[in-house]
Amino acid sequence: MSSTKAVVGAAMLASPLAFIAPAGAPQAVPRATRPASGTSATKAKFDTAGAALVATAGLVAAGRRGSRQVRRADDAAYGASHTSFYTDAVAKDKYDTLEEVLADKLKDQKLKGMVNELLDACVKITEALRVNLVTVNDASNAFGDRQLTVDVIADNLLWDLAKSSKFVYEASSEEEPEIVKTNSDGQYVLCWDPLDGSSIVDNNWAVGTIVGVWDKSTGLIGATGRDQVMSLVALYGPRTTVFITLDDGVYEFTLGDGNEWICSRDKIQIKPECKIFAPANMRAAQEVDGYNNLIQHYMTNKFTLRYTGGLVPDVCQQFTKGQGVFTNPTSKASPAKLRLAFEAAPFGRLVEMSGGKTSDGVSGNSVLDMKITAVDQRTALAIGSAQVRRATAGQSEEPGDWTADCCWPVGGEDAVARLGARVPFFGKALVPSAEVTADKLSEGSLWCPEDACLTYDASREKASLAVLYRRGCREKVLQNLGASSEEDLKALVQVGPLPALPVMLRRFCLW
Repeated sequence: MSSTKAVVGAAMLASPLAFIAPAGAPQAVPRATRPASGTSATKAKFDTAGAALVATAGLVAAGRRGSRQVRRADDAAYGASHTSFYTDAVAKDKYDTLEEVLADKLKDQKLKGMVNELLDACVKITEALRVNLVTVNDASNAFGDRQLTVDVIADNLLWDLAKSSKFVYEASSEEEPEIVKTNSDGQYVLCWDPLDGSSIVDNNWAVGTIVGVWDKSTGLIGATGRDQVMSLVALYGPRTTVFITLDDGVYEFTLGDGNEWICSRDKIQIKPECKIFAPANMRAAQEVDGYNNLIQHYMTNKFTLRYTGGLVPDVCQQFTKGQGVFTNPTSKASPAKLRLAFEAAPFGRLVEMSGGKTSDGVSGNSVLDMKITAVDQRTALAIGSAQVRRATAGQSEEPGDWTADCCWPVGGEDAVARLGARVPFFGKALVPSAEVTADKLSEGSLWCPEDACLTYDASREKASLAVLYRRGCREKVLQNLGASSEEDLKALVQVGPLPALPVMLRRFCLW
């Protein structure tokens, strides 16, 4: 055997990792080493052996690739369990900087300044998440929930931005859902969820910040998600990425060395069809047959389940994988939790500008068309690939045992006439009678005890109120509201510019 073959054979037996490990990587077993001294002939023999090692390494790698291709073809289980499934991004020779992209893709100078300030805040939140432990804070938010330290830190950083920025006119946080005027000369209304995913952040799972931006000309109350001028979602995971709506589409920026942002994806598109599903609020499937059937449809058709319990990663995968659907319906025992202004509307703008579709989870209408009537307004949500979203909306449109026939116009006779074809209640729908087919009560909200609900329209000079009740529950509803008849109920409410609403709310809250 020649000395060259001997060296090659010894090296392969002693350290197979030497053929695939990167230069400088630690080895489990020492490599063959260059002789410390010797003649030129010895060096030549060693160089020949080195060349043989490289050639052999190439053959080994090729063999591995070939065998991998054979296994892929023969492996019936090949698919979602493999790390590259649904991932098609390839490395670029050059990535544009944030400044380069904004200069070309965002013409509004004020909005450009707003984006830069928001991304600076995301950098600070990233750094805070890396160095702060997740512990319970002494304070509680507006809903009485104990806050985590990282929640408070993220919220404070965004309030610091809002109060110091020359661009922010008004601001509101999901932690304290009140509109605060920050700068009378500002231009934009900011709504944010400072750190979505509090229930999983202590697991060190991915969480995020969600921001919707409205112009002060529309404000927030009375506007829709379609009135947003920009929306932004930051995802804090192994990397920090931000998805932003610019003039011509949705772009992803990744935080790199020196806290510099590079454009890692441009003009993101969500395919109409998908095989990835993220089913939230699965408890609702126990009450809503349509949702249970939909989940069974996903499983029967071998969709890939990708769900963490965090809205941000569960929806953002649609941007990176180019497909997917997220569903969060409601039911009697599992009411809506997602906030329209803080979560659903910002994500809705991102997804629809990427070619996806959204649904309010009941009527099938876009969540971007829902009028915002309260800062803390909640909604069901289906969002993602267009064709799957349509199927999701269809599953939720089963008529329930509620109709506009069972309705008392308490404050304003037009309350019934303005009731639309689909009003959400307990995950089902209120189907009006043939005589009641006017425009839907898009301004309305619902307060729902066990057997009745209150819907109202506060967009006019006088409030329009209506009580809807379940068939067979007329007497019970009247008794609980402290009235003996419909006329008696009307007499108990003094209708004027909104005074009837708090009166009726108190009665429903005491149900």
